[in-house]
Amino acid sequence: MTTQETTTQEQKHQDVLTFQSKPVKIIRDVKLAKLLKEQAYYLIVKVLRKGPMTVREIEKAYRKEALSCEDCEPKSDKTIYRYLKVLEEADLVVPAGQRVVIGKTATETLFARTARIFLLHGADKPSWWMNKEGEKIAQKVGTLLAHLLGGKSPSVECLQEAFQSLDKAREAEVERLVSTAGDEALEHMCEGEFKEIDKIVSIVGLYAAIINHSEILEKLRGCFK
Repeated sequence: MTTQETTTQEQKHQDVLTFQSKPVKIIRDVKLAKLLKEQAYYLIVKVLRKGPMTVREIEKAYRKEALSCEDCEPKSDKTIYRYLKVLEEADLVVPAGQRVVIGKTATETLFARTARIFLLHGADKPSWWMNKEGEKIAQKVGTLLAHLLGGKSPSVECLQEAFQSLDKAREAEVERLVSTAGDEALEHMCEGEFKEIDKIVSIVGLYAAIINHSEILEKLRGCFK
């Protein structure tokens, strides 16, 4: 439990925190990923990057964000509270403590993110490469790769398996990198939007998979023999 005392122009208060956000939470569930991508909920998660807030503080910060967003609109504190309950049930937001106003008995609940960084990682079906859409993409990618790997027509089924192995290796590398990254690197990642963070992490994970899993590249080359 931590205590922080703050003086504002309006009143002096003390924040008593009983929860500490973990550095990273990897979102694999498709429904949770979809929830985070909805602007109404995303804006709440975004403003909470600053730290624990009361509903009134969230409503004020949400309004500021909404006014600068083309497809957003401000919400009332009651609506914000309802959104918070949805995010709480999804384990993305949690009541993190109480704000005690000096000289008053009433308190306000402080809400916080369950993690400083949410990674929408692995929220797609793991067997995507093996379905009809994956087969179509593998065939087109194979046509281009053929010019780099001998000009021979590849086995599409072999490519599907190789690309799926690469995806699994990339996911494993992302988890390893995120779990071992220092606080400075994690804080730097927090500054971006979800889409930007996912893109960066995906690229880093792909390079790590290529560097650390030479057997996958050999398997890919074997598809063109």
